[in-house]
Amino acid sequence: MEPLRKKVEFSKTYRLGKSVRTPHYTIKALAVKESTIKLGIVVPKKVSKKAVVRNRARRRVREIIRKNISLAIPGFFVIVNIYTDLSSLNHSELERDIIQSLQKLKVFTTQ
Repeated sequence: MEPLRKKVEFSKTYRLGKSVRTPHYTIKALAVKESTIKLGIVVPKKVSKKAVVRNRARRRVREIIRKNISLAIPGFFVIVNIYTDLSSLNHSELERDIIQSLQKLKVFTTQ
């Protein structure tokens, strides 16, 4: 798993990718000819003015995806747009939701 950094990769994923929306986040995924998954996590200041809260949300999502990377199919750009504070969700709920969303997008295999 690598970070999604280039503006071209972000814009291409936003334009052409498939998406799944939940009450807390949206995940966009685009199949590409890469050997790994590239992940971008976006947490705007609207979620919280405090960088600590925004960074914690990023770390939680990144860790869930890293921990379950064995389910991943290589060759995707994935963007997670978080638009509410995730601190109200416990870890197991968030993990289950993210895995189900990524399975809907066919980024993760079904178990």
